[in-house]
Amino acid sequence: FLFIGGGILGALLELFTPISMFGVAMGMLLPPHYIVPMGIGGLIRWYTDRRFGKEFFKEKGSIIATGIMTSSLILQVLMNILSKFL
Repeated sequence: FLFIGGGILGALLELFTPISMFGVAMGMLLPPHYIVPMGIGGLIRWYTDRRFGKEFFKEKGSIIATGIMTSSLILQVLMNILSKFL
């Protein structure tokens, strides 16, 4: 009965609210160290859309996001290398 109730609740949320059920499912499935950065990124995107307009992300936002992701990956590689030697 819980699965049926969850399905009905999910269908109602999908129909009547802008909340994505995929986002809710991922939030319940993934551990917090994955979800918190995604949530912070969503809040930053919402803020920049409201403050600078949606064109800001199309022009500069993807370049900024690419730089952040690249620097994060470089830092992870360096930390893995250092953890092997220390």
